[in-house]
Amino acid sequence: MAVAPTPLFAVRVAAVIDRLGTANLRVHALTSPVAAERTANTLLALRQRPSLTVNPDDIGSFVSKSDALLINLGMCDREREIAAPLAVAAATRNGAPWVLDPVFVNLSPRRRDLALKLLAAGPAAIKSNSEEAFLLDAAPPGVVRIRTDAVDVVTLGDRRAAIDNGHPMAQRVTAMGCALGAVIAACLAVEEDRFLAVAAAVAAYAIAVERAAVVARGPGSFAAAFYDALSDLDGAAVASDVRFS
Repeated sequence: MAVAPTPLFAVRVAAVIDRLGTANLRVHALTSPVAAERTANTLLALRQRPSLTVNPDDIGSFVSKSDALLINLGMCDREREIAAPLAVAAATRNGAPWVLDPVFVNLSPRRRDLALKLLAAGPAAIKSNSEEAFLLDAAPPGVVRIRTDAVDVVTLGDRRAAIDNGHPMAQRVTAMGCALGAVIAACLAVEEDRFLAVAAAVAAYAIAVERAAVVARGPGSFAAAFYDALSDLDGAAVASDVRFS
């Protein structure tokens, strides 16, 4: 039987978000050109420092000086395909947590094979949507699995948290899901309990989405309101608003 969160879990989640607020981390994101700005601005809203190079010749140096890494396979051209294993190797040497977002592995056998190769290297977490979720079954033990949907589900072994926050408006703004991966990576850098770290990241992100949707007039104002909501978020707000099931 899966072990679900208790009321104390929300308090622990809140503490992760408060620690993140004072951490001043560098998070390297190997992501698509479309997602790069969204990901960087999301990290900056959380007062963290993004770096985004994909050049295989210098990505190892950047990652070795980073606290966490996101590998996002969106728009996975040859340069990113070469750079991804190099980035993972540098993070592993540095002891930095890294997150795999296997974007569109359901559409491309080449991309699926790359994702499986990276997954075998043991990320801290893998994030997928419902169409990519088949890849979650290939995750090694100890890898946190995130399935994003109307209700986001985080699992690790027999631990499970379903997070019922969020809003459909996020689906009308490009790269919102991609940027979540960087927030997950950042939370993993401040919390050793991987399940707790990932649940905190997903909850905080979904709450910011929810708060932004309340004041937005449409997708354009939602994007700006989301950054503001994320910047204003603290542990107390997360503990107050989070809905676990």
